[in-house]
Amino acid sequence: MARTPKIDAILKRRTGKGAIIDQATRWGSTYLMIQRLLEIKNSLIDMANPDITLTDLQWRQTHQLEELLREPYLVTKRLQAQDLTPGSFYKEWKNLIYKLSQSSSIIADAIKASMLRREKCLLDNPVLLAAIYVDPMYRVTLSEEQLNRGKAALCDIAVRMHRGSRATQLEDQSLCASGPLRNFSDSGSECEIDFEKHLDIEAKRRRTEKESRNSNSDLSPLSKFKRDFFYALNDVEKIDRSYKFDILKAIPEYPEIVQNVAYMVTALPPTQVSVEGLFSALRIIRSDLRASMKEDLVEAILFLLRTNSF
Repeated sequence: MARTPKIDAILKRRTGKGAIIDQATRWGSTYLMIQRLLEIKNSLIDMANPDITLTDLQWRQTHQLEELLREPYLVTKRLQAQDLTPGSFYKEWKNLIYKLSQSSSIIADAIKASMLRREKCLLDNPVLLAAIYVDPMYRVTLSEEQLNRGKAALCDIAVRMHRGSRATQLEDQSLCASGPLRNFSDSGSECEIDFEKHLDIEAKRRRTEKESRNSNSDLSPLSKFKRDFFYALNDVEKIDRSYKFDILKAIPEYPEIVQNVAYMVTALPPTQVSVEGLFSALRIIRSDLRASMKEDLVEAILFLLRTNSF
């Protein structure tokens, strides 16, 4: 009834605030609706309209509901931060579950049960586990089994990054060894000398690789990298909550072999807030009046818009 034009106009004249209705697609709208109801409580009571007046018991229940939904609302606001890391996200998630466990409300139990079902899907993602693992402040939230999966995922990503960098190095070495291309109009003797140099370099490279294989005959380069990586994780785990390091301060203290992959998984966006923000900005940038704007220009503007805040 408070949303009818007549009553809404009266409320705005008396309190300067209108009623808020719940919107299923908007975060925290139920909490905001109840909060506004309590803000205009005195005006509603003064109006003495039986259609919009609650009993004392109903008002008490409304206060209890507002207190219950306040923490979920605040958590959703914190999860909208642009610099949110996976570790911070999981900390907020577990903190809300912990606080809901302190309440005996049916609604709190329902929210908690829904979050626990969702958590099983979240933790099926090994990359998320890896990102939480490298965060010293929130590594403790993972079970032993989750820690092992996170370490395995972190190693897998590191191996793929190592392979890519190794392939690039070999390609660069090959280009350096071959030297600059010469014009076929050069004399035959010069071409022959260049080719002889190329053969000498290739023979030296093969000899070096053979010596390396002989010195590590029991381990391939990839196996050696994995071994060194898991050894380095022991040093990573020495930096725990007692250091009071946030993730950006902790990573430079990790062994060098771990640092790049730790930055990589930490950059994982744990929510879709940044994407939704881009969609909202896109509606303003590429409006109907700018429908002919090219995609590369739109992309450049969005990039500047998002990076300008950092």
